[in-house]
This record gives sequence, C-alpha cells and structure tokens, in this order.
Amino acid sequence: MVGSAESTPVAVGPPAHERIDRLATALSRPRVRDIVVFIVFFLLTALWFHRLMLHMGSAVLSGPNDESYGIRQYWGAEYLGKNPFTEHRDTLNGAPEGLSVSSAVQIANFIIPAAIWGLHWLVGFTAAANVFLLGGFVLTGFSMYLLLVRLGLHPLAGIYGGYALAFNPWMIERAYAGHGGFMQAWVFPLLVASLLWLHRRRSVVSAVVVGLMFAVSFYESSYYGLLATLVISVFLLVDFAQQANWRERLWSFSLADVMIITALVAFIPALIAWRGDRHAVAASISNPLQDLQNLGASPQSYILPAVRHPVLGGITTHFYPDAANKWSENTLFQGWTLIILGIVGAILVARRHPASRQTPTQRFFLVCMTFLAPAAFVFSLKRETNFFGITLPMPSYLVGELTTFWRVFARFGLLVTFALASLAALALSRWLRHHRYGAAIWVCAMALLVFEYYAGVAPIYSFSETPYSAWIAKQPPGIVANYPMPTDSPVPLHLLALTYYQQIFNHHPQYMLFGSGYGGTREDAIRILTRYITDPVTPSILKAEHVKYILLHDDAYREQSQPPPAVPAGFHLVARIAGNVRALELDKDVVPADLPTVLSQNAASIAAVEGLQAPSVSLVGKTTPIRVAGEDWRLLHDRVVVRLSNVNPAIGAVQLIIRASSPGVARTLELSDAHGVVLAKATVNTRTTQVLFGPVALDAKSPSFVLSVEPAGPLRLAQVYPQPLANLTHSILDD
Repeated sequence: MVGSAESTPVAVGPPAHERIDRLATALSRPRVRDIVVFIVFFLLTALWFHRLMLHMGSAVLSGPNDESYGIRQYWGAEYLGKNPFTEHRDTLNGAPEGLSVSSAVQIANFIIPAAIWGLHWLVGFTAAANVFLLGGFVLTGFSMYLLLVRLGLHPLAGIYGGYALAFNPWMIERAYAGHGGFMQAWVFPLLVASLLWLHRRRSVVSAVVVGLMFAVSFYESSYYGLLATLVISVFLLVDFAQQANWRERLWSFSLADVMIITALVAFIPALIAWRGDRHAVAASISNPLQDLQNLGASPQSYILPAVRHPVLGGITTHFYPDAANKWSENTLFQGWTLIILGIVGAILVARRHPASRQTPTQRFFLVCMTFLAPAAFVFSLKRETNFFGITLPMPSYLVGELTTFWRVFARFGLLVTFALASLAALALSRWLRHHRYGAAIWVCAMALLVFEYYAGVAPIYSFSETPYSAWIAKQPPGIVANYPMPTDSPVPLHLLALTYYQQIFNHHPQYMLFGSGYGGTREDAIRILTRYITDPVTPSILKAEHVKYILLHDDAYREQSQPPPAVPAGFHLVARIAGNVRALELDKDVVPADLPTVLSQNAASIAAVEGLQAPSVSLVGKTTPIRVAGEDWRLLHDRVVVRLSNVNPAIGAVQLIIRASSPGVARTLELSDAHGVVLAKATVNTRTTQVLFGPVALDAKSPSFVLSVEPAGPLRLAQVYPQPLANLTHSILDD
C-alpha cells in the first residue's frame, strides 16, 4: 500500500511567479485588458447599487421619482395600445379629460424611450428602466477609460478618470432623482473621440461623424446637447488657433459647417415633431428667468461635499442648512483630491511637459480640456453671480435673453468633472510611469476619491400592490379620486406619485392630474376647487367629473399632522381598507355642478391659488393728488386712462376694484374700453364706496381703460386695483 501510494503521480501546477507572468502578459493585450476593465466598472456599479440590483423588477432608487413616473407612463402607453412615439393623450391620468402627452418630447429624446421600450419586452418596464440607468454608469466609466488609454495615458489613470466621471456626486444625485438619461454621459467621451478624429484627419467624413455625434447628444438629452455645444466650441476654437495659416483655418470653418449641417439633418425628425406639437414647445421655452438664478451653480458648490456623505456631509449643512432640500442640482462636489490633481495636470500642460505631448493628438486633447474646465465652470454659474461683493452677469444671462428653454445651468458642472478627470489622469499617468512610488500614489488617490464620492448605501423604493389598490382592482371600472390632494405639503405630492404608479396594478383611471404642462388650464382649475374633500362645492364637481370612488388616506392626513376628516355631506362610506384608507362614494342625490358657472364664480380664488400677480396700474390724465385722513387719494374731475402693464398671459380677465367717494353729491363712475365702448357703470356715494367692475377681458399685452365721471365734477379715488381672474378658456382638450 505504501509503495503504491508513493508511485501515484501528483499534478503540480506552474509556479506562482509563472502564473503572475501569464496574467501580466494577458493584461498587456489591449483587448483582454479592456474586457477586464469593463468587468471592473460593472462590479463597481453593482457595489454602489447592490440593493437595487437585487430588486431590479420591483424597485427604483429613492422613489417615487422621475423614474417611477416614466415607468408608469410607458405602461400607460402600452395599456392604451400605444407606444411613447404615438401616444398623445393619457386618459388614465386626470380623468375624465386625460392629460396630453407630448410625443415630440419622446422623439427629441429618442434614445431614452427607445432603449427602455425595447428592453421592456425582455425584462418588463421597471427592470428595463433600471438596466438603462445602471448601464449608463458602466458605459460612462468604461468609455472614459477607453478615451484616456487610447490617447496614451496609463490604464490605471484611465480607471481613475472613468470613476470620477461616472460616480461623481452629481451623477449619483441624478440617479436618485430617476434621471436615467443623465447617466448616459458616455456621449461626451465618444463626442471627444470624434472631435479628435476630425482634428487629426480634417476630412469631410470625420466632420460628418462629429455632426452625427452632436445629434446623438441631443437625442439623448436636450441638456446634453447644450453641453455638447460647449465641448465642440472649445475644440473648434483650439483647432482654429493651432492651424498654421488662413487657408487651413478656412478649411476648419468649412468642416464646422459640414458638422452643423449634418447635425441639423440628423435632427430633422425631432424638429418636425416639435413643430407639430406647438403646445409642448411653448411650455418648454417659457420657463421663468428666476429659474436661471435658482438653478445655477455657485462657486462653493464645487468644493463642499455632498450632503449625503455620511462623514463629510455635515460640513455643507453647517454652512447651508437647507442644502439637503435645495442642493440636488448644485451637488457638484469634485473631490478635493481631483481638484488638486487636475490643477497639477493643467500645470503640466501649460509647461508643455513631455508627459503632456507624447503625440500631437494627445496634446490637442489636453489643451482643450485645460480650456474646457474654466469655460464649463463659468457657464454653470447663476445668471448673476457675486464675486467679492461685485455682481456680474454670467453666460446664462445672455442665453436667458434669447430663450429660457434651458434653465438648469448647474448641469455644466459635469463638464468640469470631465475636464478635471482628464487632467488628473495625466498627472497620475506621469507618476505611474516615472515615479518610484507611482502605484502607491495611485492607490491613495483612488482611495481618497472613492471616500470623497461615497454617499452611503443607495436607498431604494420598492413598489408592490397596496391594499387599497387591490381593493380598487376588484371594483367595477370608475374614476378614482385620492385625498388629501396636493397642496403645499409634500405628503399629498408623495401620495399622488404613489397612486399614479399604483395604476399599473389596479388599471383604474385617476381623477388627479400627475405630470406637467397642465397649469393654467380649465381642468387644473376644476381640481383646484376640489382640493379639499370638506369644501361644500366638492361633491357636485366630482359628480360632474364622473368620479366614482373617493379614497381618504387617513395615514397621509396624520403624517401632515391633520386629523382625518369625517365623512362629509354628499358622501357615504362603503369600505375600510387595511385600517388606513376609507373608501367613499357619492350620494345618489348629489346634483352635478354647472362647471362653467362654478369656475366663473371662483375665478379670483383660482387665480390666487395659481399665484397670479395683479398687473401694475398707472393713471394717465389730469388728476390732483390729495391727502384724506392721512391717506393718498387722487381727485378726478372728468376722465382718466387706467393703463395696465406686466400682465401675465395666464390672466384671462380682471375685476377692477375701485374705492372712491363723491363730495357733495353722488356721481356715476363709468368704465369704457380704449375704443369708447362702455363696459360698466356704478354710482359713487358721498361716503367711501367700493365699486367692482368686471370681469373685464384683457385683449392686449398692455390694456387700457377709461374712467369717466358723470356729471363732471370732483371725485376722489383712493384705490384702483385690478384683481386677476384665472384664464378658464384654455383646456387640455385643446392640445
């Protein structure tokens, strides 16, 4: 037995150093190394979002958010027999009228709906949206790595740059907000790669490729198209400056023309769709100028850590206590080490260090990145930014004078990260190749970047059928109204988002409107009047709107420190669901409201809820200022023109509220339009009288009216106030 055991051969593998050598040899092959790095970025994404990856088909990040909204929208299109590019009205949302859906927006951002709609046939809508979102991290990091390595930088430096671009705090915040489109930042490395090809080849074909990539950036996101415009501008300007003579510069102009024409031709389907959906275009380009101020970046947002950081977040909240609520778009923390390394890289470029000019293409790229970083920083700032006590207009100020379509200029901060990551990779590449402790420096830099960008365990929001949704699903078809409805509290907004998503399970139309683009409409006004279940007018309006089921979410009332209301008159209880929700129905004897009359009677209160400001008033004509009991009055003898300015288009009419008195004898105050047509008359007594003229329609941007006195004589005017009335003529059904 001993002899036979000793004679049995034993398999012996190659020595450890040989296995290491084989691994090193394999990794020295670009294709093998690229596959390994792709797997690395996949694993990094899985590590960041491991909780979501375990629930890809039933949860989203930190929801309800825009991702859950999109999932429900795609499901609704399929349920109604449409797709994102053919659906024009969602009759399940804001029933019975339904909310218009802009197919033009879907076509203009083609990549997002096309990817999710295509994937949903394999994995379902929720998993498709999550695959699209998380896949963006993998592709962004990997494409950045490929760009840097193909330009001659060290592979480890490429991994560092890819991580900085893919997992920076702004990208994480956009992921939590459900903006899957913004995760596709791979468009920028690919765009730059095409620009480098154009710089090297200077051919019409290369210009066409750049134009196509330019169009792709717009099809991915209109904001990424705007950012791509700056990237292209910087590269073309540097290319123009580097040409040896004017003949070459003229050719550069010609190539730029080819690029722009190609992009326009490629974007023709979106332009046609936008032209055919004028309402969507109008809604998109009419953002208030104040948004350019509120949604712009501040210099400190680049150096203050993300508030989600479990260790460093307190630094930001110490200086800005509301940062957790207001800094989502302003979460532009670059990481202190990235900023330092980026500055080192910029110095190497400025000094023309050999590491920054291994090839002409690499040199051109690094010079462009050096210019792109400050340019993007300036473009990201608020419309008017204060520097050392001096307020200066930023580029967004000029853009805002042309269009307010783009309003979140803080998003240019992503390009600052892109440029700094490229320059930091240069510095690391130099140390990795020429410094004794280069590998240790890279490990420290990578560890610090991971720590600075850490945002804790990614929260997920799981979606499952709720008890009240299961109850509704078993009921005959009918419109459902959920209370409390949205007011100023975030709790009803959360409830609205939840009930909107729950339609996937119960298939019942929802009375409340969820989305955008319906403000200032007749349907929005109807829902303003039914915000509170206890209002006397609510039952009759709900009856007129064919609402069948009313759900009182008692837990939502309690969450906002309100006692759940008793069952109001006009309703009766039909079920208690899981102890937290009461299901009501309208009494049979409730008479449907005459909606036109009710809306007209409440136009002033609707305007107040909509936040419509009264127009400015000026009196043009001969009046004499006087003081009456310490108050400023004006003495009117004959007639005066009442001119209104700063009229909000959402105001359909005004009520002129006039406080006046007629010394000695009562007189008649007459209101006429600019053409002399008498609109109204009222008697003003010797005592102070409040006169109400209206509603008076506003037909021009600066309408004017004439006030005249009969018989002519002194009449005291204390106040002329144009109370705004909501415009009830525009309907969702008109879109």
